[in-house]
Amino acid sequence: MNILVSFELAKMLKEVGFDFPVCNVFETSMLHGRECYFFEKEYELDIDNHNKKDGENTNYYSRPTIADVVMWLYKKHGIWVCVDKNKESKFKVHISPKDKNYYVKGIVIDGAELNKIEWYNSPREAYIAAIEYALKNLI
Repeated sequence: MNILVSFELAKMLKEVGFDFPVCNVFETSMLHGRECYFFEKEYELDIDNHNKKDGENTNYYSRPTIADVVMWLYKKHGIWVCVDKNKESKFKVHISPKDKNYYVKGIVIDGAELNKIEWYNSPREAYIAAIEYALKNLI
């Protein structure tokens, strides 16, 4: 899914060590010790890990696509994320971290359903839920 992540998700990714090279970046400026302004940039020829470029008064956040994050979760942490669609065009998330199976929100672990599975209205919504769950609970 080649949809770019939000600023909030880019910040979460930086906090957990996202280090894939990407060409999109959020740049923030510091004013009185806090981030007060940000804007987006795309460096067509500068594919890099922008998370490591912070300056004295500027912070950079790599802005990957959802597909970049899914592959990073798999390659760096052994967590595989996929989205399934039902007949009514609703989507659920399946996360497979290191030999276990989870469904986001309605969690299924090793096939034992703990809660009712939640269905999402779009693949984007489902992938974002899975990524946030993995970042907060599995890394």
